[in-house]
Amino acid sequence: MRGYYAKINLIKNKIRAEMGVKNPCVIADPDEVFRRQPLVIRLLELVQEINLDELTAEKIKGLGKYDSLEWRDKEGFYHEIALPITSYELANLREEIIKKGFPRSTGSNADSSEKKDIYFVRHCRNIFVPSISLSLAANYFNIDVSDMEINLDQYILLKEPQVFNTESGVWEPYNISKKDKILNIAENASMDVRDYKITNEIRIPIDSKGQMIVNFVGSPSNASHRDYQTFPVRSYSSYAISANNGNFPRSKGVANKIVMSGAFSKGMAADEKPTPVGMMYGVEIHANALNTIIMNNFLKPSPVWLNIG
Repeated sequence: MRGYYAKINLIKNKIRAEMGVKNPCVIADPDEVFRRQPLVIRLLELVQEINLDELTAEKIKGLGKYDSLEWRDKEGFYHEIALPITSYELANLREEIIKKGFPRSTGSNADSSEKKDIYFVRHCRNIFVPSISLSLAANYFNIDVSDMEINLDQYILLKEPQVFNTESGVWEPYNISKKDKILNIAENASMDVRDYKITNEIRIPIDSKGQMIVNFVGSPSNASHRDYQTFPVRSYSSYAISANNGNFPRSKGVANKIVMSGAFSKGMAADEKPTPVGMMYGVEIHANALNTIIMNNFLKPSPVWLNIG
């Protein structure tokens, strides 16, 4: 899959229901350790089918930067056409499609009664559906997901992020301190305002499949609040009991906080996976992925030369 530059388009009904795609929440590396989370899933929307005889270099130049072309071979596999393309390259491609392609339909030859095969090229448009972590980050930063920029194999760009000030009731430019990046998101440390700097953009590094390396901030959390927790974990049943009793402890308040709900007990779901910091439930992997984005604290693969010798 080659890199694409495109904006996210959402399937509205799907997003209205889920605000993003959850599964798979992470991707296993060859050593079976889960380090990556897909932030976007690329879909192709068929715009039209173009008769190969009518496909010209000039027509291809008129395609949008979010568009792509592909053709189908006799085995049923689709091949993407590398763009941009010259007239010479298009002529060679036409010969290859006629030799290896699958005729979509047949038509009458205008000069004779014989039938002739007709080949078609599919004109598609890239659609990117965001993961739940990316959708939550966009919501946190007051960014419409349709305004994000995506360049597969490079980055997802979030421009001019903002955060909501609960005291003033207004959205303000997002600022972050270098010290924040080494702190747990759940900690509340006081720092001089001079330590902070406005962040004009957040550039999330992704691979060719739209995956981000998750920067895990700590060991897996325990279900009990009496034990170690990287992120605050609370039992949903305790909330239900409190609600029924009409007594909701302030310590369990969730106003102005990002809340993730998911299985957090053995036997509830097969959702515990090996990570670089130990076995972890999927919902906490999502929390680490979201924290990576919010804290603008990304991991990037080291260059090849660094691994030599």
